[in-house]
Amino acid sequence: MAVAPPAHSTQMDIPTLYLTNVLVSATLAMMVGWVAQNGPRDGLWLWALGLLTQTLAYALLSLRGEIADWASIVLANVLLSTSLALYGESLYQFYAHRPKRWVLWLPVVLTFIAFSAWMDVMPARLLAGPVIFGLQVLILLGLLLLKHRVTVGRGQYLVLLGLVSLSAVLVFRALGCCGATVLLAPLAVPAVYHSLTFMVVLADTLL
Repeated sequence: MAVAPPAHSTQMDIPTLYLTNVLVSATLAMMVGWVAQNGPRDGLWLWALGLLTQTLAYALLSLRGEIADWASIVLANVLLSTSLALYGESLYQFYAHRPKRWVLWLPVVLTFIAFSAWMDVMPARLLAGPVIFGLQVLILLGLLLLKHRVTVGRGQYLVLLGLVSLSAVLVFRALGCCGATVLLAPLAVPAVYHSLTFMVVLADTLL
């Protein structure tokens, strides 16, 4: 009797994607930090700190169900929001422009409040994350677009591409949470759109 070959899933393994993001973020944090040592105040140290914070956030997210919920839900998302704020601080320092710190750091406070209040309400959390993080990405995009004429080189366009793609994914997730219950699932659950989210984040980190 012939035995049918096992079906192969087209979905990527979520723990593997978590691990990949953690390793890539950690490696880049060390590389950028090494380049920034004893260098000018051009924002690289803050960018490296943002990458390190992002690494810790994804490490905590990957341990969902194995560590306390406050760590894998509240602290992890606060760290993600903090990494975006640090990227903003880095850009302001790079452009030698006085940062509007309340604009950069208010979303971090909102993240802490939202995820603490809705720690046991998954649909609210899944909507709050994309909305708050999306606003932070828009802040970074606004700064880059405002300064793009005075920025030398093409690196800015890679950063812009990364932020635009991340914005698109966050909008997709936010709209999906509002209009399709199929998207109301945590990132630990395998799904094509979850794989897309991780791949975009990974690509943005590399950019």
